[in-house]
Amino acid sequence: MANIVPVPKKNRKIQICIDYHDLNAAYPKDDFTLSITNIMIDNTYDFERISFMDDFSVYNQIKMYPEDEKHISFRTPVAVYCYTVMPFGLKNTSVTYQNAIFHEHICKAIECYVDDITMKSYDKCNHLADLRRTFDIMRARQLKMNPIMSFLGVASGKVLGFVITSKGIHLDSEKIRAIQEMQSSRNFKELRGL
Repeated sequence: MANIVPVPKKNRKIQICIDYHDLNAAYPKDDFTLSITNIMIDNTYDFERISFMDDFSVYNQIKMYPEDEKHISFRTPVAVYCYTVMPFGLKNTSVTYQNAIFHEHICKAIECYVDDITMKSYDKCNHLADLRRTFDIMRARQLKMNPIMSFLGVASGKVLGFVITSKGIHLDSEKIRAIQEMQSSRNFKELRGL
């Protein structure tokens, strides 16, 4: 039985996390791995149309097997509960999501990293049909996308700190601005003081 851990989020809301440290230690590591980000980025440019989608509460959309629910129970001051969907914090959750749902389409029409989904089309005329197939997969699995963080049918967009276009890959200037504006240290003593 696990304990709850309240974690403050950037938007000032509280996210309740469960400490599954003991369960994760006892659970075998999944044979599948997450996408290698460099390969994912390389596989995303050179397309006329791209759709960038952000999955809404990705982990909470994967149904648990009913017989496994007892293993993810947690206690609160009021009672003991268990999730009926896969909670954040379990080992292999990201890999399960990525491989179970989009396995046949990874490195083809879809690139996926945790909750970031990139759907790509070589020909902008086919993008709507490709997007419809992707949405059919999501609908069949009852996945919900975050419309505020999703951009459909665009010629360029941001993925994992890079700007992807049909012409190539560029660093996201917002991500490197802090480094560019950093003042250089004048001597070794200043560096040690950091």
